[in-house]
Amino acid sequence: MSAVLSPGERVRRALLGLDLDRLPFTVYENKVVYGKAERELRNDGMCIVQRRPPFYRIETSNCSVSSTHQTIHGRAVVHTRIETPGGDLTSTHFDRGDNQPWKTKFLFAGLPDLDALCAYIDDFRFVPNFDAVREQGRVGGGDFFQRGALGYSPLLDLIYGYMGLERFSFEWSDNRPAVMRLYEALSCKRLELLKVAAGAPQLAINICGNVSATVVSPHMFRTFCLPRYNEAAEELHKAGKLVGIHFDGITRPYADAIRDSGLDYIEALTPPPTCDVSVAEAHGLWPDKILWVNFPSTVHLEPVEKIREVTRQILEDARPHRRFLLGITEDVPPDRWELNFRAILDEVNRHER
Repeated sequence: MSAVLSPGERVRRALLGLDLDRLPFTVYENKVVYGKAERELRNDGMCIVQRRPPFYRIETSNCSVSSTHQTIHGRAVVHTRIETPGGDLTSTHFDRGDNQPWKTKFLFAGLPDLDALCAYIDDFRFVPNFDAVREQGRVGGGDFFQRGALGYSPLLDLIYGYMGLERFSFEWSDNRPAVMRLYEALSCKRLELLKVAAGAPQLAINICGNVSATVVSPHMFRTFCLPRYNEAAEELHKAGKLVGIHFDGITRPYADAIRDSGLDYIEALTPPPTCDVSVAEAHGLWPDKILWVNFPSTVHLEPVEKIREVTRQILEDARPHRRFLLGITEDVPPDRWELNFRAILDEVNRHER
């Protein structure tokens, strides 16, 4: 291919398995400081993966949500109260200024919260936010690739969103029927969300994330995650979407289930020494999946020559065809992002496929 592609078009074509001028290098929108260095990286081909705004918002008709804010030892703390037909729920989190608040009290603290949480979930209504997504795409132009997200699948939503790992573990052991009632409620609502997602402006949609065998066993993964993944893939494929999952943890125990899934791409897969599946191994395990690899996070602290060396090895391990992308999906030390991203991008641009 002789024409030079825009960064966003390069990502789109890689995900579709089309011809490329060179391999894509992508960075989440919140992993860079916008300015001269970031602009020069974009000019040289770095693509910003724009995940915001979301393509939907959640509204409720029968529940009211209120929040109070305070500062404790210089940290912003948010207390939330949700009044539902089944009772009231409360939660507390530290506001870190991003989309990942640190929760210190979850909505579900025990069986007395079951009816209220079910009532809250049953009241969800998913409202399209497509115009805001299209406007962001217009502003970003060819330097952006917009990627949508459903949020966590039901099991992960319970663990990370509503209970926390410790509470979930106790409830799974002692009160499994209650957990399953919530799981089924979230699964039903997810079907409604898929109808909205089918009309979203984004080509690629993540349907879950942060699944790791250190938390979810292979049996639980196949029983409670895989059916929801395949359900979402089937529905979104009808709408011409590509679907993937943010697999940034210990992934090898899920290898067979991932192979059997309807996923198009494996996103954020992090090679050793950070996680457990190399790029070469991933191609062998999932020969029909697109790999959208995260540069291993622990290597960001190494000297720049090591950054270059690891990048070259990843590129050498990649299959010599189009279905491969390298990106940054996790936090990078603030004093290293500019130096490291430049080293990685230079190696990507000079790599001969």
